Amino acid sequence: MELLPPMRFQLHPDDHERYGDGSWLYDEAALVRLPIKELVQIESSVGPLTNVMHRLRLDYTDARLAVVWIARRQAGIVESFDSFEPLISLATVSAPEEDADPPAPGSDSSPSTDPPPPSPKPGNPGSRSKRESRRTDSPT
Repeated sequence: MELLPPMRFQLHPDDHERYGDGSWLYDEAALVRLPIKELVQIESSVGPLTNVMHRLRLDYTDARLAVVWIARRQAGIVESFDSFEPLISLATVSAPEEDADPPAPGSDSSPSTDPPPPSPKPGNPGSRSKRESRRTDSPT
């Protein structure tokens, strides 16, 4: 199964009083790299992770609930999965925000003003034709 790109969840405003108004990152690449004992603890709450991951791709509500709970757990929020009951169908999902600022003008990462070297094209002087490139050098 191919891993999903990270996604950010934010609960509906009606849930903010109980669960907070922050947003939480669900990152499958980070999740599958957790120590095995932690994965087992998560699975004991939400069920097998492969099922959760598969069902998330099909947009099942139980999977969305599980991944938001996992994302909150990854952020250090300790709560029982059994008592986690937000309005999950009204939660918003977005791509994570970029943390890096674009480079300042004139910085070392600005593109070079030198033109790129010309690429050889068939029929141009200095480039080998297709026929020449297929020939082998053999004595005659």
